[in-house]
Amino acid sequence: MDSKVDVSYIATNLANLTGVPTRLYQNQRQALFRFVSSFPVDPIRPHEEAILQAKGHVSYYLADRFCYYGILSFPEGKIVIGPARQSPMSDQELSDLCFELDVPFVQSEDFKSAMKSIVGLPLSSLLQALCVTNHILNDGEKLSLKDIEIVEATQTRIEEKLQRESADESMKSARPENLSAFAIEQTMLSYVQKGQTSELQEYFRQMPSAQSGIPSSDYVRYIKDTFVVATTLVSRAAIQGGLNPDESLSLSDSYIGECEAEQSIGSIINLQFRMVMDYSERVERLHIKEGYSQLVIDTIGYIRRNISSPLTTEKIAMDLYVSRTYLSTRFKEETGTALYQYITNAKIENAKRLLRYTDRSLGLIASHLGYSSQSHFARVFKAETKMTPLEYRNTYRNR
Repeated sequence: MDSKVDVSYIATNLANLTGVPTRLYQNQRQALFRFVSSFPVDPIRPHEEAILQAKGHVSYYLADRFCYYGILSFPEGKIVIGPARQSPMSDQELSDLCFELDVPFVQSEDFKSAMKSIVGLPLSSLLQALCVTNHILNDGEKLSLKDIEIVEATQTRIEEKLQRESADESMKSARPENLSAFAIEQTMLSYVQKGQTSELQEYFRQMPSAQSGIPSSDYVRYIKDTFVVATTLVSRAAIQGGLNPDESLSLSDSYIGECEAEQSIGSIINLQFRMVMDYSERVERLHIKEGYSQLVIDTIGYIRRNISSPLTTEKIAMDLYVSRTYLSTRFKEETGTALYQYITNAKIENAKRLLRYTDRSLGLIASHLGYSSQSHFARVFKAETKMTPLEYRNTYRNR
């Protein structure tokens, strides 16, 4: 690289050009961060170590929630751009991300605001920008998208575990936590068949990550072929769950057609997530509709999507364009549970999961679920479960 090249200048202008947070690393340490907004906690933190291990001159890392980071490696360091995503995150996704990153409650709105200011950017556009920059920083090297390596999460981890299982079959039954492609497939299909949409979303979020470069010369075709197989399996699972076969097969054809029109790996991956969630939601609605009106279905969906907000009957009624009295009456008539109690039950069930399966503090859990204070959360939790949150955690943590 020409010694006269100002890498800080390039990184700064990449941030301005893409509208995405951009970092410069030198000697494995962050030397520069550029973005229009300030982050109280850098969202790269859980992925930084893996990203810094990337070997190719231009590569990208697939992170949680279908975000991606573009990585440019050159002799003196790395430029990392991200997180980028084609569509903005929902408020609930941002609340979940704050929770996972331990963003202090008083800084959570600043963090969400910074995330919302990230420009939606297709993966292909991000990588093309890095290819141009690579030409400057790596002695005139000319790369195209087919030359780019994927620092991808799941595939290599699956292959490694399958190899270990084959090497020692007797250990397989003794280690039920071992992940295999078959186990992932069956878990996902089970959720779709039962219409367990919230559980499916949580399963996707917690999919394990490994870090490995995979050459991508034929990867778009591979991803498309995988999509077709996944859509066929998910469609069958939905039919087994009660979805009308004609509706299921028609939906499958639509998604496969849409997939074939896509050329970006990131777009295909996002489409596959939407496809699986769509089928699950349709099965879920099918079962709910057996007894509930559309208003109640919409109310339940609203609560699930906004579980981190301080939900009230007034707020839900306003957003669903009905009166508070009408909503309360219909909900109680159809479900047998008062709406305020249903909201409390939903929050407490989420709290139980977080207490049992995470190490997050009681204060962070309280703020994540929209309670005004830890003491308020503790009072409600004890009133519903006859245990304090700490007692519940100590009792059920290892069960």
